[in-house]
Amino acid sequence: PDSITSIENRPFQPGKSLIEFEFPSSLKRIDEYVMKGCISLVKITFPQSIKSIELGAFSQCTSLTEIQIPSSVSFIAHHLFDGCNSLKQVILPPKLETIGAFAFNECTSLETITIPDPVYYIGGYVFKGCVSLNKVILPKSLRYFGIGNFEGCISLEQIELRGTFKSIPCLCFYGCTSLKSVNMPFE
Repeated sequence: PDSITSIENRPFQPGKSLIEFEFPSSLKRIDEYVMKGCISLVKITFPQSIKSIELGAFSQCTSLTEIQIPSSVSFIAHHLFDGCNSLKQVILPPKLETIGAFAFNECTSLETITIPDPVYYIGGYVFKGCVSLNKVILPKSLRYFGIGNFEGCISLEQIELRGTFKSIPCLCFYGCTSLKSVNMPFE
Protein backbone atom coordinates (compact mmCIF):
# COMPACT_ATOMS: atom_id res chain seq x y z
CA PRO A 1 0.00 0.00 0.00
CA ASP A 2 1.02 3.61 -0.53
CA SER A 3 1.03 4.29 3.22
CA ILE A 4 4.29 2.37 3.75
CA THR A 5 7.31 4.66 4.21
CA SER A 6 9.86 2.08 5.37
CA ILE A 7 10.53 -1.64 5.05
CA GLU A 8 12.45 -2.98 8.01
CA ASN A 9 15.18 -5.57 8.46
CA ARG A 10 14.87 -8.97 6.71
CA PRO A 11 11.13 -9.37 5.98
CA PHE A 12 11.69 -11.41 2.81
CA GLN A 13 14.81 -13.33 3.77
CA PRO A 14 15.34 -15.80 2.23
CA GLY A 15 12.64 -15.34 -0.41
CA LYS A 16 13.64 -18.16 -2.72
CA SER A 17 10.56 -17.87 -4.99
CA LEU A 18 10.24 -14.06 -5.17
CA ILE A 19 10.87 -13.05 -8.81
CA GLU A 20 9.80 -9.42 -9.10
CA PHE A 21 9.20 -6.68 -6.56
CA GLU A 22 7.82 -3.17 -6.98
CA PHE A 23 8.26 -0.92 -3.97
CA PRO A 24 5.34 1.37 -3.07
CA SER A 25 5.51 4.99 -4.23
CA SER A 26 5.40 6.27 -0.63
CA LEU A 27 8.57 4.39 0.41
CA LYS A 28 11.44 6.49 1.78
CA ARG A 29 13.72 3.86 3.35
CA ILE A 30 14.72 0.26 2.65
CA ASP A 31 16.34 -1.22 5.75
CA GLU A 32 19.26 -3.65 6.09
CA TYR A 33 19.14 -7.02 4.32
CA VAL A 34 15.51 -6.56 3.19
CA MET A 35 15.88 -8.96 0.29
CA LYS A 36 19.21 -10.63 1.04
CA GLY A 37 19.37 -14.08 -0.47
CA CYS A 38 16.27 -13.75 -2.67
CA ILE A 39 17.95 -15.96 -5.25
CA SER A 40 15.12 -15.88 -7.83
CA LEU A 41 14.65 -12.09 -7.77
CA VAL A 42 15.13 -10.78 -11.33
CA LYS A 43 13.55 -7.32 -11.24
CA ILE A 44 13.27 -4.54 -8.67
CA THR A 45 11.35 -1.34 -9.30
CA PHE A 46 12.14 1.60 -7.02
CA PRO A 47 9.98 4.69 -6.55
CA GLN A 48 11.61 8.12 -6.85
CA SER A 49 10.65 8.75 -3.18
CA ILE A 50 13.46 6.46 -1.91
CA LYS A 51 16.09 8.36 0.07
CA SER A 52 17.93 5.51 1.77
CA ILE A 53 18.78 1.90 0.85
CA GLU A 54 20.68 0.33 3.73
CA LEU A 55 23.41 -2.28 4.32
CA GLY A 56 23.22 -5.43 2.19
CA ALA A 57 19.57 -4.85 1.22
CA PHE A 58 19.97 -6.85 -2.01
CA SER A 59 23.10 -8.88 -1.30
CA GLN A 60 23.16 -12.41 -2.67
CA CYS A 61 20.23 -11.81 -5.05
CA THR A 62 21.93 -14.07 -7.56
CA SER A 63 19.35 -13.74 -10.38
CA LEU A 64 19.22 -9.93 -10.44
CA THR A 65 20.57 -8.79 -13.84
CA GLU A 66 20.15 -5.01 -13.87
CA ILE A 67 19.43 -2.23 -11.46
CA GLN A 68 18.66 1.46 -11.69
CA ILE A 69 19.11 3.35 -8.44
CA PRO A 70 16.62 6.25 -8.15
CA SER A 71 17.93 9.79 -8.54
CA SER A 72 16.84 10.59 -4.97
CA VAL A 73 19.56 8.30 -3.51
CA SER A 74 22.87 9.97 -2.58
CA PHE A 75 24.76 6.98 -1.12
CA ILE A 76 25.22 3.30 -1.87
CA ALA A 77 25.42 1.34 1.38
CA HIS A 78 28.07 -1.26 2.27
CA HIS A 79 27.45 -4.70 0.73
CA LEU A 80 24.35 -3.43 -1.11
CA PHE A 81 24.71 -5.79 -4.09
CA ASP A 82 27.44 -8.03 -2.68
CA GLY A 83 27.35 -11.45 -4.37
CA CYS A 84 24.79 -10.52 -7.06
CA ASN A 85 26.68 -12.61 -9.57
CA SER A 86 24.20 -12.15 -12.46
CA LEU A 87 24.19 -8.34 -12.23
CA LYS A 88 25.34 -7.01 -15.62
CA GLN A 89 24.12 -3.42 -15.67
CA VAL A 90 24.04 -0.78 -12.95
CA ILE A 91 22.75 2.73 -13.52
CA LEU A 92 23.85 4.98 -10.70
CA PRO A 93 21.97 8.18 -9.79
CA PRO A 94 23.39 11.53 -10.89
CA LYS A 95 23.45 12.93 -7.33
CA LEU A 96 25.34 9.99 -5.84
CA GLU A 97 28.09 11.07 -3.40
CA THR A 98 29.41 7.94 -1.67
CA ILE A 99 29.71 4.21 -2.33
CA GLY A 100 30.20 1.96 0.69
CA ALA A 101 32.66 -0.91 1.06
CA PHE A 102 31.95 -4.17 -0.78
CA ALA A 103 28.93 -2.57 -2.52
CA PHE A 104 29.45 -4.58 -5.73
CA ASN A 105 31.80 -7.25 -4.38
CA GLU A 106 31.64 -10.50 -6.38
CA CYS A 107 29.25 -9.10 -9.01
CA THR A 108 30.92 -11.48 -11.43
CA SER A 109 28.81 -10.52 -14.49
CA LEU A 110 29.28 -6.74 -14.20
CA GLU A 111 31.22 -5.57 -17.28
CA THR A 112 31.39 -1.77 -17.14
CA ILE A 113 30.46 0.95 -14.72
CA THR A 114 30.63 4.72 -14.83
CA ILE A 115 30.70 6.46 -11.46
CA PRO A 116 28.98 9.85 -11.76
CA ASP A 117 30.05 13.23 -10.47
CA PRO A 118 29.62 14.21 -7.58
CA VAL A 119 30.90 10.92 -6.04
CA TYR A 120 33.78 11.90 -3.76
CA TYR A 121 34.17 8.72 -1.65
CA ILE A 122 34.38 5.04 -2.58
CA GLY A 123 34.97 2.61 0.28
CA GLY A 124 37.21 -0.47 0.17
CA TYR A 125 36.80 -3.60 -1.93
CA VAL A 126 33.81 -2.13 -3.79
CA PHE A 127 34.50 -4.08 -7.02
CA LYS A 128 36.58 -6.93 -5.59
CA GLY A 129 36.10 -10.14 -7.55
CA CYS A 130 34.13 -8.54 -10.40
CA VAL A 131 35.82 -10.89 -12.85
CA SER A 132 33.94 -9.62 -15.95
CA LEU A 133 34.57 -5.94 -15.26
CA ASN A 134 36.64 -4.61 -18.16
CA LYS A 135 36.27 -0.82 -18.01
CA VAL A 136 35.80 1.68 -15.20
CA ILE A 137 35.51 5.46 -15.34
CA LEU A 138 35.85 7.28 -12.04
CA PRO A 139 34.73 10.93 -11.72
CA LYS A 140 36.70 14.15 -11.31
CA SER A 141 34.93 14.71 -7.97
CA LEU A 142 36.50 11.55 -6.44
CA ARG A 143 38.94 12.35 -3.63
CA TYR A 144 39.17 9.00 -1.83
CA PHE A 145 38.86 5.39 -2.81
CA GLY A 146 39.67 2.54 -0.49
CA ILE A 147 41.87 -0.50 -0.31
CA GLY A 148 41.52 -3.37 -2.77
CA ASN A 149 38.81 -1.82 -4.91
CA PHE A 150 39.61 -3.75 -8.07
CA GLU A 151 41.31 -6.75 -6.52
CA GLY A 152 40.75 -9.87 -8.61
CA CYS A 153 39.15 -8.03 -11.54
CA ILE A 154 40.92 -10.31 -14.01
CA SER A 155 39.19 -8.85 -17.10
CA LEU A 156 39.83 -5.20 -16.23
CA GLU A 157 41.66 -3.68 -19.20
CA GLN A 158 41.06 0.03 -18.81
CA ILE A 159 40.57 2.41 -15.92
CA GLU A 160 40.26 6.14 -16.01
CA LEU A 161 40.80 7.92 -12.71
CA ARG A 162 39.71 11.49 -13.30
CA GLY A 163 39.90 12.62 -9.66
CA THR A 164 42.82 14.27 -7.92
CA PHE A 165 44.60 11.75 -5.70
CA LYS A 166 47.54 11.89 -3.37
CA SER A 167 47.97 8.10 -3.37
CA ILE A 168 46.64 4.86 -4.78
CA PRO A 169 45.62 2.48 -1.97
CA CYS A 170 47.24 -0.91 -1.45
CA LEU A 171 45.89 -3.93 -3.31
CA CYS A 172 43.94 -1.56 -5.55
CA PHE A 173 44.78 -3.42 -8.77
CA TYR A 174 46.00 -6.68 -7.23
CA GLY A 175 45.25 -9.59 -9.56
CA CYS A 176 44.19 -7.35 -12.47
CA THR A 177 46.11 -9.49 -14.94
CA SER A 178 44.53 -7.95 -18.08
CA LEU A 179 45.10 -4.29 -17.16
CA LYS A 180 46.46 -2.45 -20.22
CA SER A 181 45.59 1.20 -19.70
CA VAL A 182 45.51 3.40 -16.59
CA ASN A 183 44.87 7.10 -16.91
CA MET A 184 45.28 8.96 -13.61
CA PRO A 185 46.09 12.59 -12.95
CA PHE A 186 47.84 13.32 -9.64
CA GLU A 187 48.05 16.55 -7.68
